[in-house]
Amino acid sequence: MKIWLLQLIKNNMANYTDKNLINQAALMAIERRIDLYEHGQLSLPQLAQELFSTVGGMIEVSTDWYNRFMKYWGAIEEVNALALSEGLREPKPEHEEVLYKALDEVRKLVRQGL
Repeated sequence: MKIWLLQLIKNNMANYTDKNLINQAALMAIERRIDLYEHGQLSLPQLAQELFSTVGGMIEVSTDWYNRFMKYWGAIEEVNALALSEGLREPKPEHEEVLYKALDEVRKLVRQGL
């Protein structure tokens, strides 16, 4: 094989490994943020923002995975917006079920991996 082709293969493998490591770290960060929220160490607005930011930093995520994540994140953000509209930083009691269902689905999605 030509040297330039070997170098190209080597560079692509390094990029794949870097991408994989970044995405795996992001998945762990998502789960950690959910844990922090559930233990009262992160507010709902912080959770919504950090989940969105973390996914935004991932590399070449499949469209299906991203769309499924955004569906559940949208529910989290909607509960957050409804709370903030009433001056609250935590969900109203009638929205807690929706929030915890969405968090459970995000956790399942993370555990399934990319």
